[in-house]
Amino acid sequence: MPNTRISCPNCRQPITAEVDQLIDVGADPSLKQKFLSGAVNFIQCPSCKYQGQLSSVLVYHDPDKELLLTFVPPEMGIPRNEQEKIIGNLINQSINRLPQEKRKGYLLRPQQTLTMQGLVERVLEADGITKEMIEAQQRKLHLLQRLVDSSPEAIVSIVKQEDAEMDGEFFALLKRLGDISAMSQDQETLQKLSELQKILVEQSTYGKMMQIRATEWGEALKDLQAEGDRLNREKLLELVINSSSDIKIQAYVSYAKPLMDYEFFTRLSERIDRSRGDGRVRLTSLRENLLTYTRQIDQEMEARQAQQRQMRAIIIGAIVAVVVMVGVLLVALFVLLQPGVPTDRIRDALIIVVAFETFVVGMALIVLLVQLATLINLLQNEVRPILEATSDTLNTLRGTTEFLSESVVQPVIKLNGYMASMQRVLELMGVKRR
Repeated sequence: MPNTRISCPNCRQPITAEVDQLIDVGADPSLKQKFLSGAVNFIQCPSCKYQGQLSSVLVYHDPDKELLLTFVPPEMGIPRNEQEKIIGNLINQSINRLPQEKRKGYLLRPQQTLTMQGLVERVLEADGITKEMIEAQQRKLHLLQRLVDSSPEAIVSIVKQEDAEMDGEFFALLKRLGDISAMSQDQETLQKLSELQKILVEQSTYGKMMQIRATEWGEALKDLQAEGDRLNREKLLELVINSSSDIKIQAYVSYAKPLMDYEFFTRLSERIDRSRGDGRVRLTSLRENLLTYTRQIDQEMEARQAQQRQMRAIIIGAIVAVVVMVGVLLVALFVLLQPGVPTDRIRDALIIVVAFETFVVGMALIVLLVQLATLINLLQNEVRPILEATSDTLNTLRGTTEFLSESVVQPVIKLNGYMASMQRVLELMGVKRR
């Protein structure tokens, strides 16, 4: 939307800002990410340094989900009839962009939300993110804030009280914040988080489970290394059968997967046939677990191999294209430089060379621009919100306005698409301070 001249809400000085009132995801899918990340109508005043979201009438339209939402900030004090006029014009703009077959009944029944928080929640609900999920994340963030601001003695007490909240998702958040501190070279914060993580690993139930897992994986590796070159299918089968830990069995599968082939499982089946009673039941269950673990590894390997094949195909295609173009160029030069060829032919050959160089440089620039755009998108939509979240949570950085990333909610929310969504929701819920 074109820039608009407005007054700063803080110092009342005139500033230029981009003001969006219609968020039409069908016309521009990137607007959804922009809205959920809090970037829509976000203003910065050069005079008083104020930064925040401008209050404005909003219409959110997602034709794929048949979602039409409206929001009018109460603080704007717009009369009812004026609200209807503004919203009606915005909805008409959105309808006019739709082809006739997509103009359905929901367009006649826009859903009004009373708060910005409610508007964001409705958008997230359409994506399968419930209010309960958001509240669960809010509790974890509050808990992390308490832990960061507490002494080691107080941390131990908090762990005893809030042990159930300290699950894999919580530790993923803690690790993510540590990674961000390392990237931003904030050694003080990194040290503080490392000390906190050490205490949590020692004191929390999930942390103790992590320690046990690490210990058993280490023991499994030592068992395999002790066999050395003598390790074969029969000895691996003995190790697996004699192991009483499912974690250790998973480690054997991960480390020695190549030996767990048809012959390995044939020998295990023979053991099952010779067994009776509880022993037979245990070995049968062991075989099912091993098959499950090996299938999971096979699927992961197939996914990686598919990515590698795709990358190789792209590289080979690029090489073939370059070789073909160079071949065509050489043939053209050979023909044009034959004896008796007029000078203008040589000129034409030089033009071809220059054109080829220009093409190569142009392709390189296109690749560079694509990579640069990818980097800018990563910095704006992922790295920047995460850095700002760390600032607010740990009170060590400044100027934070957004919070939360997709890795925090990965166990419960689809990957990679809702990081900025969660940070915006938590801001509206009061976890963040402007």
